[in-house]
This record gives sequence, structure tokens and C-alpha cells, in this order.
Amino acid sequence: MNNYILSMVFVFLSFILNAQTFTCDTTANYAQNAQFFFNSFQNGTVLFEDNSKTDALLNYNVLSNDMYYIDNNKYFSLSPDEVKMIMICNFRFYFEKGKIMELIYDKEIKIFIERTANIEEFFDQEGAYGATSPNTVGTKLLDFDIANMPEDRSYLVNLRDKGDKEIMIEKLYKIKYGTKVLPATKNSFLKIYKDNKEKLKIYFNENQFDFHQKEDLIKIANYCLSLKQSINIE
Repeated sequence: MNNYILSMVFVFLSFILNAQTFTCDTTANYAQNAQFFFNSFQNGTVLFEDNSKTDALLNYNVLSNDMYYIDNNKYFSLSPDEVKMIMICNFRFYFEKGKIMELIYDKEIKIFIERTANIEEFFDQEGAYGATSPNTVGTKLLDFDIANMPEDRSYLVNLRDKGDKEIMIEKLYKIKYGTKVLPATKNSFLKIYKDNKEKLKIYFNENQFDFHQKEDLIKIANYCLSLKQSINIE
């Protein structure tokens, strides 16, 4: 994990006593004080590889690529070991090759969104021996005491300051087929569904799909599934 993120993340994190419940409220724009996918910690479930599960207050830090949970008035980073899936509201998250990915399609194939933050501008220029250092200094991330626990347990985050810099988040779409994880491209669909390659080529030629749009990828995946099902019926 990036030491800069460890130092930066929770120096900007504020927990506020508030009577309102912020269920499943998410953010689309990220900054120094807006690092989390949800605007407050949410009730969620962690499902383990042995199919056991546990409920917890959870939130996904997109900048640091961490899933955090609150336990005994402290917050911790969830270890990916033995974790099968994380369920928060209507969202599903997986650990795939060290990255947290959001599941958006799960039938014969799985389609994920992988988010990567561009935080290079928050680092100083290269120093002696090629070392770099963050230009923001903060407190340690883990094992942080939570004061004034709110009765409704609605831990607010993403509370921006005026001077916050916007942080660009790159969204990459990935396909998981069996154990392979491929970029969500035309060639990947043609490779996975090679038995219907010619039909797929015609389908792509007749439609102007954007492979960076969730809705288009789901439409393509459903079409591929219908082709395979029609073969099985025949």
C-alpha cells in the first residue's frame, strides 16, 4: 500500500454526529477530502471463501485501494486473504489481483470496474537516489480511535475543503472468464465466444458500442449469452 495514502487519507477524514442516515449515497468526484466511494460508512457483509460471512460497517477508499471496516470504535483495512466478496447496499466488490473491483455483471462471465487514482501531482519531484516523498503530511491510518460515536452509526466522509484538488479516477472495465481476467474489448469478447465469432463480428459492425460504457458492455454480454443458449437449444 502506498505510504503517501496511509499518511494522507484520514487526516482529512471527519466523523460527525448527525441524525440523518446517508444510506448508499455515493460520490462520482474525488479529491483530497473525498476519497471514498460511499459518502458514509455503510452496513455491509463480507463473504469469505469458506462461505462464512460477517456484517460490518464498511467503505471503499478508491484512492488507496482499500476496503475499510469499523470495529470496537476503531477502523481497519480489510485483508483480501480468504475474502470472496464484499456486499454493500446494492454493490458487490471483489479483490482481483490486488485490486478492488466492482462487479457489474455476473452470468456466464463477470464484468468488473477497476478504479485507479492519479495521485502523481501530490508527490514532490524526484529526490536523491530516485526517492520521492509526499508533499502532504498526516497521521497514521490504521488503529485510529473514533471519538463521539454517533448513535445512528452514520460515519460521514467525503467532507470537502475549499482548497481541495480534484483527483482523476481512471475506470477500466475487465472481463473475468474462468480464471482469466481480460480487458473488456471487442477482441476479448471474440476470443471468449470464438464459436460465435462471425455472428459477433456482424453484431459489432451493426452497432456502435462504447466499450467504456457499462450499459453497452452488459448489452454485449447478454447477446453473447443468448447466442450460446440458442446453440444449446438447437
